[in-house]
Amino acid sequence: MPVEFSDSEDVKSTFGEEDKNSLMLLPPSEDEQSEEDDQIDPTDYGEHEMWGEVFWNNVHGEAVELCLFEERLMTSDMRGNDAGEYEAAASRVRRQGEDHIRITVENRARDGRDTMGNSLECYLDARTLNLIEQKHTQWVKTPDHRDMRKQVNMTQDEAGVVTVERETTEGGLLKRARWRHSTTTGRTRIVTEGHNVLLQRLMMYFDLRHDLAYRKIDSDSGELCRVLYKTLPMRKQTIDDVEVHVSGIERSLASPRGLPSMCQSYFLADGQMTLMVQVGSSLVTQVERVPELILKEVPDPKPHFPKRPLVWSEDMEMVSRYLDRKAALEADHESYLRHHPEVRDIVSDFFQHMLINRPDDVVGAAAKYFSSFAKHVDTDSGADKDRPALISKCPFGYT
Repeated sequence: MPVEFSDSEDVKSTFGEEDKNSLMLLPPSEDEQSEEDDQIDPTDYGEHEMWGEVFWNNVHGEAVELCLFEERLMTSDMRGNDAGEYEAAASRVRRQGEDHIRITVENRARDGRDTMGNSLECYLDARTLNLIEQKHTQWVKTPDHRDMRKQVNMTQDEAGVVTVERETTEGGLLKRARWRHSTTTGRTRIVTEGHNVLLQRLMMYFDLRHDLAYRKIDSDSGELCRVLYKTLPMRKQTIDDVEVHVSGIERSLASPRGLPSMCQSYFLADGQMTLMVQVGSSLVTQVERVPELILKEVPDPKPHFPKRPLVWSEDMEMVSRYLDRKAALEADHESYLRHHPEVRDIVSDFFQHMLINRPDDVVGAAAKYFSSFAKHVDTDSGADKDRPALISKCPFGYT
């Protein structure tokens, strides 16, 4: 197979060093304006880029989680005949020890006698939504065997440099190209086809009313071009004899060397796509049945049980336990006193001492009284060494 390398091999560009052709849809500066500027699109792209950055920075993890789902739509021609299908899915995965968002798209369609399709696998950083890597393959098969296949691989390194490698096979001719773009030298973010799936779902989740603008690397020329997301008015759509309200987004993709392409998509409030139309195409992609709405899970409120005062005397079980415990303690105490009668003698002598002497300092008198037993304690009496022993003669002469 002959191999032909395009002239754009190893082209390097940044936001600040773009080819002038890639600026065909950018608003001119004040110095470049002239009397002929009346024909220029008056759209304020600078404001759209600002809103795009604000929107991106305010996307949070909870919203992203609600946009992680699968969807499947069927493609039909103008006569209503089946012409293909569209499947898209977004999920959270763990790769190389990091959390990523994996986005896949499979799209196949028949337009007349031609068969076409594309497949996409994209990985984004789960926290920042920055590109990790993306593989996008497009193909067309024709009856005259002039088949075309284009594969575009994109990666972004830690320095924010996006590397694009394209390989195109058409009519038996292989072409390759490679470009690099820095994401740190410009004011507008670079988005990919993988970003597009998630961005449109997020726009529906936030019910966004502002138009957004980003940049995209054109896979044919390698130049940066603008992607404009324009909100469309809400409309009614009949799905399987059920009428639903849907909101739309028009995605306009500028081409540095041709006319822009436009795609209109309509969604339910939760971001599930119901209809997709490529402007200028005879094919329509839509769902067959009304999808079930994806709702945010709200935990049930914690039940509150007011604290009730405890009146144990009215609880027969608690009264029974109390009486049983009381009887057990009294029996244990009585048993101890029977086996140690000297306890009663000491306590009796102490009370008699206090009543006779009537000291003002009760605690001091008690300490002095019981200290007199310290010199009579027998520490070598075996099992009774931890218990003071009464001598035959008490401190006050009582035997």
